[in-house]
Amino acid sequence: MEKILLSFVSTFGSATTQDIIDSVSIILIGLSLLIILYRIQKWIIKVNENTSYLKEVLQTYKQLQEEKETKITARRTEGKFDDEFSDKELKYIKKSMIEKIGSESNKEADDMAFDIINVCQELLGEPQFESVDEIVSFNF
Repeated sequence: MEKILLSFVSTFGSATTQDIIDSVSIILIGLSLLIILYRIQKWIIKVNENTSYLKEVLQTYKQLQEEKETKITARRTEGKFDDEFSDKELKYIKKSMIEKIGSESNKEADDMAFDIINVCQELLGEPQFESVDEIVSFNF
C-alpha cells in the first residue's frame, strides 16, 4: 500500500506547473459550459411557458370570434331585422351597399356588402343575388 501511495506521489510530483494550469483551465471551461447550458435551459423553459400562455390567449380569441359569428348568424336566421328596419330603410341600405360595390375595388369589402345586400333582398321578399358580378351587371 505504501508503495502505491509513494508511486502516486512521485507521479503527481512530476507534474509541471503547465500541466496544473492546463487542468485548471479545462475545469474552468467545463464549469463555464455547464453554467451556460443551465441558463439556456432556463430560457427554453421560460419560452415554453410563454408559448403555452399565448396558445391559451389564441384559443380564447378564436372562441370569442366563433361566438360572435354564431350570434350574427342566429340573428340573421331568426329574422330579427324585420322588426328593426322598415322597407324604406332596407332599400336605402341596399342602395348604399350597391354603390359601395361599384366604387370599391376591395374584395373583402365587396363580399361584406354582397352579404348585406342579400339580407336586405331576403327581408324585402326579393330574390337574392348569386355573385358580386351579378349585382354590378344588374345595376350598371
